[in-house]
Order: sequence, then structure tokens, then C-alpha cells
Amino acid sequence: MKVTGVLFCVCVIFMGGSSCQKKVDIQKEKEAIMAVINAESETARIGDVEGLKACYVPDEYNTRFMISKEEYQIITGWDKLGPFFDQFQANAEVASTMSFVKENPVIKVMGSTAWVICENKWTVKQDTSEFKVESIQITFLEKADGAWKFSFAAWIPKPEPPEPDTSEQPQ
Repeated sequence: MKVTGVLFCVCVIFMGGSSCQKKVDIQKEKEAIMAVINAESETARIGDVEGLKACYVPDEYNTRFMISKEEYQIITGWDKLGPFFDQFQANAEVASTMSFVKENPVIKVMGSTAWVICENKWTVKQDTSEFKVESIQITFLEKADGAWKFSFAAWIPKPEPPEPDTSEQPQ
């Protein structure tokens, strides 16, 4: 009987303690995640290197993966990634000609980590022409000291839509 009573008390304490845990507002976390994803792009757009670096976890595992039709680049570790961001200072001169939008995000929050996949669309206006770059952005984030930060980011170019077949088909 003593053992049963002790087990009952342990179960009550465990269940009571777990119900006191703070509930996570997933929608609020998703909004905070999209805010940092947009802040990362905005700081890159305007050439704010310190602001850009503040969006990232500065550790040896942080990785950035970029791919184009011709090549790819993987940068791993803050000692390499931090200096890579310095090139974004040049964007300050052309920031007013650039704009971006993040669309159709899919976000999964798992405690202090999360991942996001979204469409990443940039537009650059030069004189009378307009240049568009569209990609799929894949980002892993960590929540440290109450703030979401990038721990991995990848940009994969969206394929060009196929040309419609205008040749006549035999019937």
C-alpha cells in the first residue's frame, strides 16, 4: 500500500508540474520568425552588415548554402561567414533600386528550433529595365536569449517555366 501511495504522489506531482509549464504561442513564434527572416533580407538589401550579422548565430556550425545553375557555394563557420557578409556593404549604394518579398511560408516550430521554407522574390530596377531573381529559401533557426536567429540558410533558384510547345501536333 505504501508503494502505491508513493507512486500516486509522484504521478500527481509530475502531472501537476507539467501543467505549470508555459504554453508556447506558435502563431506568435511564427510571426517572430518571419520578422527575423525579413530583417535578414532588409539588412542585406541596405548594406547594414552589423544588422545582418545580428540575425545569425555566431558559431562554428552556422552554414550558408547558395546555388545557381552553374555552381554552388557552402560557407560554414562564423570565422568564414562573418567576413562574407562584409560584401553586402556595397548594397547600400543600390538599395533604393532593390526590393524583396517572402511568400507562401511553411514554418515548423519545435521548442527552441524552427525551420522555414518560403518563396524568395527579389526585384532590381536599373534605368528602364527590371531584373528579377526568384528562389526557394530554406532556413533553420535557433532561439537564443529570446530571439530567433539563423543557424542555416539556403537559396535554391526556382526553375524557369517551360516554354509552351507551339508546334502543331499530328492528329
